[in-house]
Amino acid sequence: MSKVEEAARKLRGRYLEGLPAKRKVVEAAIQALRGESVAKAEAQDTLHRLAHQIRGSAASYGFAQIDAAADELEHATNDASIFAAADALVRALAQAHAAESPRTTRILLVDDDPEIGEVVDLLLADENILLTQITSATAARPELENGEWDLIFVDLILPDADGRTLLTELRSYPNHRDTPLIVLSSKTGSLVKNECAMYGIDAFMEKPIDPATFAVGITSVLTRSRSLRNAAYDDDPSGLPNRVGFRRAFEPLQMLAASNGQPLSLALLDIDQLDRLNKVHGRRVGDEAITSLTRALRECLRRCDVIGRWGGEEFVVGLPELDAEAAAATLHEVADTLRGAPLGPGIDPLTFSAGVVQLRPDEALDFGLLRADQLLDQAKRGGRDQIAHVPEAARADLPTILVAEDDPGIAALLLHDLSEDFTVTHVPNGDAAIEAATAARFDVVLLDYQMPGRDGVAVVRALRQRPEYRETPILLLTAVGSDAAVEAAFAAGADDYISKPHSGRALRARLSRHLGRSLGQPKVSAQSEVNETVVTALFCDISGFSEIAAKLAPRDVVALLKSYFPVIADVVFRHDGTLEKYIGDAILAVWGTPARHDDDVSRALRAAVEIQHAVAELEHGSSEPLQVHIGLNSGPVAAANIGSRHLLQYATIGDATNLASRVCDIAGPGEIALGATTVEMLDGTSPWPLDGPFPHRIKGRDQPISVYKLRWS
Repeated sequence: MSKVEEAARKLRGRYLEGLPAKRKVVEAAIQALRGESVAKAEAQDTLHRLAHQIRGSAASYGFAQIDAAADELEHATNDASIFAAADALVRALAQAHAAESPRTTRILLVDDDPEIGEVVDLLLADENILLTQITSATAARPELENGEWDLIFVDLILPDADGRTLLTELRSYPNHRDTPLIVLSSKTGSLVKNECAMYGIDAFMEKPIDPATFAVGITSVLTRSRSLRNAAYDDDPSGLPNRVGFRRAFEPLQMLAASNGQPLSLALLDIDQLDRLNKVHGRRVGDEAITSLTRALRECLRRCDVIGRWGGEEFVVGLPELDAEAAAATLHEVADTLRGAPLGPGIDPLTFSAGVVQLRPDEALDFGLLRADQLLDQAKRGGRDQIAHVPEAARADLPTILVAEDDPGIAALLLHDLSEDFTVTHVPNGDAAIEAATAARFDVVLLDYQMPGRDGVAVVRALRQRPEYRETPILLLTAVGSDAAVEAAFAAGADDYISKPHSGRALRARLSRHLGRSLGQPKVSAQSEVNETVVTALFCDISGFSEIAAKLAPRDVVALLKSYFPVIADVVFRHDGTLEKYIGDAILAVWGTPARHDDDVSRALRAAVEIQHAVAELEHGSSEPLQVHIGLNSGPVAAANIGSRHLLQYATIGDATNLASRVCDIAGPGEIALGATTVEMLDGTSPWPLDGPFPHRIKGRDQPISVYKLRWS
């Protein structure tokens, strides 16, 4: 499982654990909606806000039913539709949690009132819990010492002790240092609450228990606790703090750097070839490699430096009062020490790669880690055993993209999806985006719609006022899907609008379209030079699309195309074609420009066959069968960037591409038709037999054209 997949799995688990709390808030809002007019208005606002929040993330984690229900609720306008949509959302949340509910939550209740146990059990009846009630401090101590509990309630008034005495003892048990601890008490004074807070409790709940808030509070405490536990790594041979521990230790360094103005650097280290070491020499040697790097770090670094194990072969280091260059020099000392400590006979000296950054003022740790990770990748690409602290110059053969996204998790996914095809610069907010765009010229800009400070629309407006960005493709990426938001984006000058959660393939296809070429190919000049060349054009159209669309709701038509286009685009890119444009339900792709290959016509032919296979296997969510017909034609064209600042598009102009569309019209459902020039250029090398030629008359031609049919199946 890759790091991105593992991160996605953990995030999905945390989202799942939070579903009960969300459900209870919706249920409470529904009750309020049936009450007084003041509470009713507030409840409507709560439901719309919660629906927007849920909708923004549900689909990202594969909960389509929750996403659909939240979408209905967010756009519901009258009482009847709000009630119906809210009830549907409650059911969807409950069903998703029940279908994938986590393990049983074991709760210990230390309270001498049996009715409290019944109340707690009743209020948490919807949760997967096992409640054990103990009525005295004496009876509680063996349970605390020997038992494994996910949540502990303690009453302050017990028959044999003051509950605060139990609180002081509880955190001394190693198995309960981080167990969520909640005080239940009728003592409500501020002095009592402050004293309990000193003992490390997670919440203080007053008696009598408030049924309206109790369950939500408990599930929130459990969700926070599980998030901390999920972030930890067990069985760590390094003996270093895990991610949670490093974050806690790094926070004071950030506060100190902010107060004294001193630099603070951050490094990500990756042991080179640790997987290979484990496979060839065994896990024991791999663990020894982790231990050796830990020793070298501790030997060479200062006492004020903070070291952590980030997971797998990765380590993280915080270096206060050092800039990136000085921090990198310190890590070179670590590397030299590590090479001088061999793991054993026949084992190469141990090395590591690292990325080092100096945190910017007010920069969050997660964003610093993103930049360090980019430099770590740079060190690996350079051959490993390197420490990178200066970003390499943008590769001339890759387009540059500015990505502005304030969510570190989404930013990490975007960097993962784009780093192979772009030189990526990431910033966390709108103001930083404008600053970066002023300092450097980017080929394309991708902005989150909602960001701290200036939002995406404001950034678009600011960039469009600059001459160098008047024709640059600018795309917005966001979960805000209202018509008003879309209109505002385009009115500001945005070229496109991509919904969250994004598909990596669809995003690359959109960017390719706006850049006017397939990703991974040489840059196309943004100027108006015209390139006269010979291409093979592929025109692909959905057969009977008008009839299919007439039977479906517009929303379902959009869903069908969203599942169809990325698959087709991926095939085009895989065969090194240029996706020139989408035309309704059709696409036009070309081979031969801007990059040329000796076998461009064969690449186009293989792509056509692969598209037919891909469409046959496509799960598009509609009961209507899906088939495409494809036309190929070759010939001379003029290729150039044409259009305006609203859409600058790389296009091929000439009879060859026009005729590809006509050849496509001649093909039947599931067929691939070829023009005579394409067959001539294949020169007998087609892996599939051809039927023809067949004469066909087309509009605008005095003489019939010759068309061949490929027996691809």
